Amino acid sequence: MSGEVDTKAVEQEFISVEDRHSLDLIKLKRALAVAHAEKAELTYNNVVLQLTLKYGLKEKDVITEHGEIVRG
Repeated sequence: MSGEVDTKAVEQEFISVEDRHSLDLIKLKRALAVAHAEKAELTYNNVVLQLTLKYGLKEKDVITEHGEIVRG
C-alpha cells in the first residue's frame, strides 16, 4: 500500500434541508444580535462622550449609579 486514500470511496454526508435552513436562520439572528449590540455600544460611548464634555470629566472621574460625580 502506498498510504494514499481512495477519495472515491469516501461518501459525502450532508445535513437535511430543514436543518440547513434552521442553521441559516440562527446565523442571521446571531448577526442581527451582534449588530444590535454594536449599536448599543456606540450609543453608550456617545453618551459617555457627551457627559465627559458637558461636565469636564477626567479619566479618573466616576459617575455613580445615583448620578453623583466623584472626582478622582
